[in-house]
Amino acid sequence: MVKRFNLTRIMLKISVFLKQNSVLILILLVSLFLRFYHLDIQSPWLDEILTLKESDPSMPFKEFKDQVLLREGMPHLYFFIIRTLGIFFEYDSYTARFFSAIIGFLITVSIYFLGKKIYNKNVGILAALLITINWFAILYSQEARPYNLLVFFIIISFTLLVSLIKKANFINSIVFGIITGLVIHSHMIGLITIFSQYCILLGVFIIEKEYGKRLQIIKFGLLSFITMIIVAIPTYKTFLKAMEYKSGWLTLPGADGMTLIFHHFFGNTELLYFIFSSLILFFCLRVFKLKNKPITSNYLINNKLFLSFFILFIWIFISIILPIIKSYTSEPMITTRYFFGILPALMIIIAIAIENIKNKVIKSAIIVLIVTVSLIDLFLIKDYYNSVSKTQFREVSESMKKFDSDKDKIVSAYGWVLSYFFDKEEGYQPEIEMTFENYIHLMKTQAIDLESFWYFDGNFRPYNIPNEDEVYLKEYFINDKTIEKQDCWAKHYQLKDKYAKKIKSLTDIQLKDFSPKQFDEKGNYVFLQNGEITTDEINIENGNYKVIIKAQSFPEKPINGENAHIILKVGNKTILDNFVSEKNSEIEKTITFNENKDKKKKIKLIFDNDILLNNQDRNLIIYSIKFIKN
Repeated sequence: MVKRFNLTRIMLKISVFLKQNSVLILILLVSLFLRFYHLDIQSPWLDEILTLKESDPSMPFKEFKDQVLLREGMPHLYFFIIRTLGIFFEYDSYTARFFSAIIGFLITVSIYFLGKKIYNKNVGILAALLITINWFAILYSQEARPYNLLVFFIIISFTLLVSLIKKANFINSIVFGIITGLVIHSHMIGLITIFSQYCILLGVFIIEKEYGKRLQIIKFGLLSFITMIIVAIPTYKTFLKAMEYKSGWLTLPGADGMTLIFHHFFGNTELLYFIFSSLILFFCLRVFKLKNKPITSNYLINNKLFLSFFILFIWIFISIILPIIKSYTSEPMITTRYFFGILPALMIIIAIAIENIKNKVIKSAIIVLIVTVSLIDLFLIKDYYNSVSKTQFREVSESMKKFDSDKDKIVSAYGWVLSYFFDKEEGYQPEIEMTFENYIHLMKTQAIDLESFWYFDGNFRPYNIPNEDEVYLKEYFINDKTIEKQDCWAKHYQLKDKYAKKIKSLTDIQLKDFSPKQFDEKGNYVFLQNGEITTDEINIENGNYKVIIKAQSFPEKPINGENAHIILKVGNKTILDNFVSEKNSEIEKTITFNENKDKKKKIKLIFDNDILLNNQDRNLIIYSIKFIKN
């Protein structure tokens, strides 16, 4: 009887909970659907492929850390999570996007609690509804990048900030400090949001009149700040890197820069922009009508409208004004995704505005209109889940593999990133990272040998080469295959038979004979990380040889007392094992081949002591290699 009674009570509680929260549960189910539906139908675009390359679980952990710091300038948390998921699940774009979709769903949950905390339950539900059907929020819930994780921690941190304002104590300050530290671990742009949060705490301190409460604010605010710093310490290298960051592609926002960003938030849909702008204005008018009363901490805590204005206004204002100031004083940083952190604040403002509409018919009509327009825009106008909107690198690479039975080398301005699609174990040559113009220049100057190749490019880089380069290619190659997809393309150039290369002897070997090719515009080979380059098989006659390698270690001063280390192998035999001077110098070694018969072997050059320490990166540049037979 006892067990049956307890089960009955539990079922009753569940029934009451479902009834009381039926609307919220429905919203959460819709949120799940919109974030997981056709999750991987789009090819990963360039930045997502970069995520997949850097987070590859097969990569040594040290190299993982170095690559993220070098290529992203972002903290490692998000990439570490993707790397860890790749250990337990199939490592592909679906797994990476699955994590983003989960976080996108949790954003819906967390904004409900923030809206409820800052105003009331209805506002929480409305904010959850608005973020659920928001095109921009859905877009980043289906993208393998860290911005969703950043926004999730921002929402949680503001929820805890409200708790800290209402009740300053040890637990609230510690938890707030931990979560703000995780905001930094998600993305350095979160520092701006954190600055706005401590400006809010400063504002609470200023309006507080009681000495004892002021002391509490200082004490627990400082405790949360120290906690945040301790949590964020592992990101200090990333912070230093971010301070030196030069985008090279962002421009000044102009007079309508922020307007365009707000349009983008609402899917560039004029009707939604009009509705939301009107509701934000209505919210401001409601605030402006507040009676003129002494501003105290008690008034702040007990007046929900003023509390929400106080927090949300500072949150949005600081998050907008600081990037604008930085853009015009040092480095431009105005791009929509950098402002993703204010979208939850806008959603809550709009939710509060709707909640303050007293006429129930008008309120319901506004909600229905927003939902209807948003879903029509998402499913019909944008056809978001079916139309191609991202660069189709995946589809182009799949077509290349179907066509390329010989597995010719692949050249691309995004070589390292796009190598994600080509498995070396299957015989595909790693990409050469070089612009088409530079690669043609190296062929023209005979810095590299002529051989059949693919050129693979995209991401706002259409096929466009000078006419003289076009003439050169037609003379030596046959363009026998062209693949074109959304925002990317590939062309295969088959070397004409009369120019096909023959097997070389050891004394003919030059630097250009090594692959994969990572040459600068002068034909020098640049090792930016540990790796090896190899020739094709060559003829080696018996006899005495002298090998001369001209190379240089960077930076100018050794790191940890060491310069770049180089190994030279002929076949499986190591014939040279040396550290390279930081000055342009030569390394010489005499070797003897005395085989029973002439052999065909490969020559291999290895760089094996790359390191990134104190913002210094050890690299190796090889200017030339030459074998002389005595």
